[in-house]
Amino acid sequence: MRLFPLVIAVSLSLGPRALLARTPVAPSGGPPSASATPPPPRSVGAATASDEALVVLLSLIHEEPSVEALQRFGPELESRLAQVAEDPTVPRLARVRAVSSLGRLGTEAALRRIEDLVARGTALPPRLRMAVFWTLGHFFEAVPRRLDVIRRGLADPDPGVREAAVRALARVGTPEALAALEAHRLRERHVAVRAVLRALKAATRVAPLPREGRVRRPQILPKEGGAR
Repeated sequence: MRLFPLVIAVSLSLGPRALLARTPVAPSGGPPSASATPPPPRSVGAATASDEALVVLLSLIHEEPSVEALQRFGPELESRLAQVAEDPTVPRLARVRAVSSLGRLGTEAALRRIEDLVARGTALPPRLRMAVFWTLGHFFEAVPRRLDVIRRGLADPDPGVREAAVRALARVGTPEALAALEAHRLRERHVAVRAVLRALKAATRVAPLPREGRVRRPQILPKEGGAR
């Protein structure tokens, strides 16, 4: 039996500091000791106490966990965040936070986990898929291949997910991303997504120069005394 609701209720009453105190770390304050090394990836339903603590940390309503707090959960953090995101028994807030936390980590391992989530497609709920593409649009700026990952969202059957992918491409803003947006604009049939595409296209147009900034043709003034 999963204890997520009970653990979350108790931990919210104690606060994040009490929660982090439960996570073992090395005496020097550095990386976790060998005894604190997380177990191999678990199957859904086989939660450990540390997994429960991670879920509670991700479930704090008014406080998003810092990267420092997340790193206390060990070197396999990216895998464990992905497991939380995929677990249907975990509260939705924690699952969405797990996805955005992968983006804030910004590591190569984190991007691989994001790609794995994209590959699961409709096996994940639409809200979680939307969070995946929001994360791709806001993080991993230094990774060129994120553009290819975002493009996959344009074929999602859910219009909300497609809209999230469209907005992510707009945030990328490279010529390749804008070309992908224009190509998708010609294919998209959902009225809400089409409206977003039109608004984004209008926002990227170059505004006309004001009157005082326009180039004027030189005028030939008549000679003094008028023409003869």
